[in-house]
Amino acid sequence: MADAGLGIWRVPICIGLDSNKTIDYKPVFGCQFGVVGGLPVARLLKVFTWHVLKGYLETKARLPTLGEYPMFNGEWPERGFDEWFLAVAAYPRLAESGVLSFVPTDARSLLLALDIEYVTWANPASEMVFVRGHGGEDECAF
Repeated sequence: MADAGLGIWRVPICIGLDSNKTIDYKPVFGCQFGVVGGLPVARLLKVFTWHVLKGYLETKARLPTLGEYPMFNGEWPERGFDEWFLAVAAYPRLAESGVLSFVPTDARSLLLALDIEYVTWANPASEMVFVRGHGGEDECAF
């Protein structure tokens, strides 16, 4: 990653649509990413949490043909709020530094395709590497 001049590596996680009609796609998963550094995370987290508590951040996604769905882990103090913070506040800033994406071979998701397009737009040096999937049949079936 350092030789390529990229600032973040990650394994995007896409689980699809669950029984509560929430979409669980995580461009950055808390235990499967690493960064070079330089982002003022503590300050960004404080500001982000303040905006969520005040109701200034949208917590629903409006998807074509599917309608409106709540964001997974988008409420404080919900478990996984840290990953929502990573996806909404940190990841867009980190993508500019270049992303090395390790994509499982069994990943299937319209959001994944959009995400890969986003990171290559944010930094054309971004790279994608396919890694062996775990074989779950309905994983990422969105």
